[in-house]
Amino acid sequence: MQKTIQCFIVIFLLVMGHTTAQIIYVDIDATGTNDGSTWANAYTNLTTAITASVAGNEIWIAEGTYFPDSDAPFNVIDGVSLYGGFSGTETTIGERDLLNYQTILDGDIGIVGNASDNSKGVLYGNGLVLPITIDGFVIRNGTNPFHGGGITLVGEDINLNNLELVDNYSDGHGGGIYLVSTSITIDNCIFSSNSTGTVNIPGGGSTNI
Repeated sequence: MQKTIQCFIVIFLLVMGHTTAQIIYVDIDATGTNDGSTWANAYTNLTTAITASVAGNEIWIAEGTYFPDSDAPFNVIDGVSLYGGFSGTETTIGERDLLNYQTILDGDIGIVGNASDNSKGVLYGNGLVLPITIDGFVIRNGTNPFHGGGITLVGEDINLNNLELVDNYSDGHGGGIYLVSTSITIDNCIFSSNSTGTVNIPGGGSTNI
């Protein structure tokens, strides 16, 4: 009897080791049940999808422009990765077309073109212990009175890929991006027209590795 139990435990662990990340779908144009389970039933609100996520999830976000619900930025959840650039039919990340299906995270939540009422940053995450990836977005029009107009992330393992940070502003470090991490990967990212309010402080990005 004891040997049977041991075998069951080994088999159970092997199965668990091959599980894949749960995908939560977001599409601003989805008309289904809006529970995030498929593209047809995708959430239409990114904040709702992030709130429903847990460590190990991936959030796939279809083309379109997404705004924070308030002047607070989208909160990054520990261990939850965000992927944009989907048309809304893909079954793998490799099928994305980032040029033709742009996913835009936009902080211009108030009067259009008036930076004084923009969200206080666009993406924010603090105390991130598990690895996260942010991949496939245009991030623009964040205005932060502290650091990181576009992105502020403080964590252990941060991966930023295929991003374009445009027209973000902070009073402190990193008009476009502010990172504090022991491990940072930045690949194929563009910084354009990001600025800070203090002389001699980097406008594009500021990192502490």
